[in-house]
Amino acid sequence: MITTIVLMMVGLAGLWITSDHLVAYTIRLAQVLNISTLFAGFVMLSLITGLPELAIALQAIIERAPSLSTGDLIGSNLVNTSLVIGIPLLFYGPVTIGSKMFKKKASLLIGITILMATIFLKTSITRPFALLLITIYPITLIALWLTSRNNYTGEHNDIPYTAEPANVIVIKLLLITAGLFISTKLVVAQAILLAQELGTAPIYLGTTILAVGTSLPEIALNLQAFRRGDYDLAIGNAFGSVLEVGTLVLGILALASPKPITLTSIWYMAYFQAVAYGTLAIGIIGYRRLSKTTGIILVASYAAYAALEVWLHLV
Repeated sequence: MITTIVLMMVGLAGLWITSDHLVAYTIRLAQVLNISTLFAGFVMLSLITGLPELAIALQAIIERAPSLSTGDLIGSNLVNTSLVIGIPLLFYGPVTIGSKMFKKKASLLIGITILMATIFLKTSITRPFALLLITIYPITLIALWLTSRNNYTGEHNDIPYTAEPANVIVIKLLLITAGLFISTKLVVAQAILLAQELGTAPIYLGTTILAVGTSLPEIALNLQAFRRGDYDLAIGNAFGSVLEVGTLVLGILALASPKPITLTSIWYMAYFQAVAYGTLAIGIIGYRRLSKTTGIILVASYAAYAALEVWLHLV
């Protein structure tokens, strides 16, 4: 038990340090490429932080255990819209939504809300629908890229403009990313071991322990981004992760699955997703402001879901 706690603390410390550097170098890359930090978070950071979910999906395909990965993916999207934004708001809120990026943020939020609602309403993901999901991802990236070029929006007194070429920054990002995932794996491994000892079913293990574990990079990165005051980067990271996981990764899993993936056993997650998306919509679209109260509601929505999982499957 003591060894497990020590290893988890080491992993969490590694997450904090590497995520701080990853945010800083992502901002530098956005400066060099002259792109908005919203785009940098939506594409670059979300692609990086989405790698754990993709790795679990590929492993599930190899081991023919899609239910574990399905639970992880759906659970991760709940985490990305609740804890990934909610926890930083508790520490560094409130956040004002500037008019310059308002339309993009509102459009992205509406888009991912419709996406997740469609997935839950279908209750099963067939191969044709999987192909549609995979297609949505690059189309969205291209559309966002076309409106984000020559549009660097970050204001960072602590990160002066760098003369480093983009390829050098990318190499540093990859090295830091390796450290990020080593730290994540260390934390997740201990959590999975504990869950397995409790006899938790694979799909529920995926929606709770694995979902939070594979979203630790997003949570750590957003804490650092909020601390630095780059809210566009943080919101882009959260929304981009939802889109990547809900289209590309889930689509690949469903395409490789021998039979349609069903969500009937975790249908109740839709209610918690609705609370998270609704809370964000009220803040971003209604008030153009995300307050600490917003953060409390988002974190509470996931806490309520986790409590329900414990009551249904562990008590």
